Amino acid sequence: MPVLADRGSAPIGRCDQGRVLRDLSSCDGAATLPQDSSPFLRRGMAASTVWITLMAVSIEVMAMSVTLPAIATAFQASPAAVIWVVKANQLGTLLTLLPFSALGERFGYRRVYNAGLLLYLVAALGCLMAPSLTLLIMCRMMQGVGLSGVVSVNGALIRHIFPHDRLARAFATNAVIIAVFGAAGPSVASLLIAIASWRWIFLLSAPLCGLALLLGLRSLPDNARCSSYDWVSAAFYAGTLGMLFLGTELVHLSAAPMLLFMTFAAGSACGIALFARALNQPSPLVPIDLLRTRLFLLSIITSVAAFSAQTLAFISLPFLLSGAMHIAPIEIGPLMMTWPVAVACAAPLAGLLTGRVATATLAGAGLALMATGLALILCLDLHPTLPDIAWCLALCGFGFGFFQTPNNHALLASAPIERAGAAAGMQAVARHLGQIAGASIASVAFSLAPDQPFLAVAIATGVGGLGAATSLSRRLTRGRALPLELA
Repeated sequence: MPVLADRGSAPIGRCDQGRVLRDLSSCDGAATLPQDSSPFLRRGMAASTVWITLMAVSIEVMAMSVTLPAIATAFQASPAAVIWVVKANQLGTLLTLLPFSALGERFGYRRVYNAGLLLYLVAALGCLMAPSLTLLIMCRMMQGVGLSGVVSVNGALIRHIFPHDRLARAFATNAVIIAVFGAAGPSVASLLIAIASWRWIFLLSAPLCGLALLLGLRSLPDNARCSSYDWVSAAFYAGTLGMLFLGTELVHLSAAPMLLFMTFAAGSACGIALFARALNQPSPLVPIDLLRTRLFLLSIITSVAAFSAQTLAFISLPFLLSGAMHIAPIEIGPLMMTWPVAVACAAPLAGLLTGRVATATLAGAGLALMATGLALILCLDLHPTLPDIAWCLALCGFGFGFFQTPNNHALLASAPIERAGAAAGMQAVARHLGQIAGASIASVAFSLAPDQPFLAVAIATGVGGLGAATSLSRRLTRGRALPLELA
């Protein structure tokens, strides 16, 4: 049986496919996580690899929206063309998330993570030197593919790096890093554009990625591997999302009805073939074996709803603040930063409570707080004070911080250890689907009521409440003898 990369680690036992992991001892044979017997320094280096990568990615992802006007000026391009700098990156990530998570189970999470990090670094250097907008967009798509290699197995690596009783703290640290460095991204981008060039954004992330790669090559743990890889399912997966994405773009371009029909029909056919193929496999690319578990399925739905509400709020709130409430643009940025700062404050506390309080309660209460904060913003008068807005946004961020850590913990810990890659892939897919859904809902809301941003914020409030209800419904799984931290 394959063993972990750490020399002294015990082999990972295998659980029956699709079973909920009651505790680590439920697997046949030994179920020792790598760092239970590996040197402390190696565990620290492995954790540093993950967290340094998160720092680099969080800064760059959040900084890109600020740099788009400067990129448009530099290449004398239209806003519609420049926005592909962001969309190409998202497309490259979404098309490869589940295939890369399956590759991690076949060839090792460490190899997929390091390969993704290397591609991300090379693509960042390509973006730095891109002489045209077309080449910049191509490099950004490569970056998205590299990022997919990282995030698709990130959660699985964390589960192998940390002992079971420290998983919640590890996920809390992830949330803090994403919140803090994501909040700093727009400010860093504005400063670099003012004193240098938008290209420096990529020069800033490159050294961090290089350092993470050097550490990861020596320290990231290996994992037990399956014996095959389903290339056909990977092609069906990419075809499904690719055709649906293309169809959405053709709708915006008012393409011919027959072309739209053919595009969506091709995507639907690929999707049906993908799921039909998955039904007959013990470890499918689309993890139907995990989705049959009530806890895992509800955690995925909760995650999609939460990220949809957050993205919808992030898009619509600046319009509400600047338009209806007459807040100066220079004040909106600092106001919006209160949300991620509150997430960073709440995540460590949520990590401490995970395992002591039921996940359904923690995450559900957090999303209820976020929805309450959004509802309170809607109740403000048209000339609110800045502190009134700030504490409402802080309440939203505090609630989201209480959702994120326990929900991620439940997603990863509820899957058998040998399916950690599939669980991590679905975790990333849920986040991206939620973000895309939130952006799409915002577009529809603004097209229906272009001068009424209240509608989009109200929808975000409702979606957040729906996520809270879905999370709380997980308490029904308590009757199936699940441990407290997973129920």
